[in-house]
Amino acid sequence: MKYYKWNAFRKIITKWTCKWKTKKGIFTSTIVFIDKEKEIEKVFTGIIDGTIVSKQIGENGFAYDKIFKPDNYDKTFAQMSKEEKNSISHRNISIEKLRNYLKNNNYF
Repeated sequence: MKYYKWNAFRKIITKWTCKWKTKKGIFTSTIVFIDKEKEIEKVFTGIIDGTIVSKQIGENGFAYDKIFKPDNYDKTFAQMSKEEKNSISHRNISIEKLRNYLKNNNYF
């Protein structure tokens, strides 16, 4: 989706959420590992809980980063450096779960 569409969508979400009592949200990422030879199928999910803030804050990131503040942090994803965001992201959580599985099961 082009930038202007994301920007318009964030504005709509922000306007809607101003009226909500609870503004909780989650980001989720799922990675599937399949080993056909060993007939193994594994699913690794990363979830990060947070809050949808009432206005767009920050300049970094993309999509929902300006309106999502992870729990236990005082800034949105868009206010974080790329390194900080990536270290706590839902994608990183699912990738680490996959990495640990591969390591513990002698795939590397």
